[in-house]
Amino acid sequence: MEHYFIRAVDSGNIQRSPTFQAVFSYTVSTITDLRSKIIFDSGGIDVDKILSNSTPATKKLSIIDAGLYYDVIHRKNKSIASDLVNKWYDTENNIEIPEKEKATISQKYPASNY
Repeated sequence: MEHYFIRAVDSGNIQRSPTFQAVFSYTVSTITDLRSKIIFDSGGIDVDKILSNSTPATKKLSIIDAGLYYDVIHRKNKSIASDLVNKWYDTENNIEIPEKEKATISQKYPASNY
């Protein structure tokens, strides 16, 4: 069986390329008659910012919101993520997120990958 490897790359690998990976992985998983195995991956050129936790909480919320929209957050993380987005994700107003809430967002941010 042939294998195809597709990688999406963006600056930080925190929104566009993981979203691409999630959407295309899901789409391919619904096709039952593929003759080749297709593997999707994502990467970024500024991943050090993510690993050092310097990604702003508002950006993380945006990514969590995208994860909810594309239904890639599951189990209990889905309700927690939904609560965080409903409480703090506001595109029209510049709100200040308290440090304790930022910590919760940072803890749940990786959950958008599950």
